[in-house]
Amino acid sequence: MTNRRLAGVTSISRAEAERAPIRRQVSDDAVPPHLLRDTARTAGMFQRSVLGHMDHKEWLGRVRADGQRLMDLLSEMGFNPSEARGDTGS
Repeated sequence: MTNRRLAGVTSISRAEAERAPIRRQVSDDAVPPHLLRDTARTAGMFQRSVLGHMDHKEWLGRVRADGQRLMDLLSEMGFNPSEARGDTGS
């Protein structure tokens, strides 16, 4: 009987521990979750524009607009395209 009672207390404690919010130290240079979410959505829109370009007569403008929005979000996150590309083939 004691074993059942202890098992019940242990499982309740685990359930409470699983529901408790996890608190972590957030670094100042961490990317905000809303920015990651917006970037993922924008990347999806850009991908759909590129893959679906044959379905639209004015696809080039749409691809450029979606690509620019993606670049804006990535630069807001701290990613910047390099000015000069190195030789990757040699």
